[in-house]
Amino acid sequence: MLEDVALLPSLQKRKGEYRHALVEGFPYRVVYVWHDEAVVIYQVRHTSRKPSRRFGP
Repeated sequence: MLEDVALLPSLQKRKGEYRHALVEGFPYRVVYVWHDEAVVIYQVRHTSRKPSRRFGP
């Protein structure tokens, strides 16, 4: 999954500029932003927890 983000950072877009990618084999989601040549990770979140208002479900 993280390799996919490195190769194709324009993956799924969910809320505003924040993009989400699931961690393979774990119930976690990575919330990130892609700016030019850099990927900035904002959050690694457990998918069964309360959704974040800022980053979406």
